[in-house]
Amino acid sequence: TFPEGEGNLRRAMAMGCDCVGAIPHNELTREDGVRSVELAFDLAEEFDRLVDIHCDETGDDQSRFVEVMAKETILRG
Repeated sequence: TFPEGEGNLRRAMAMGCDCVGAIPHNELTREDGVRSVELAFDLAEEFDRLVDIHCDETGDDQSRFVEVMAKETILRG
């Protein structure tokens, strides 16, 4: 996350990107990582696009963002 991040993603989606991505384990905090997954799903839903989230590609066995992605998938159908 960075100050212009969401705005940049929105502009890219409006320009016709076919998917929205995230790498939640690269965020500074777990909360920021969770928000990045939620934002990716929000934008994908809003623009009727796919998500491309790279989850837990790290040596940290406490990185559990795939669970967040699964929850969002279940909640949103």
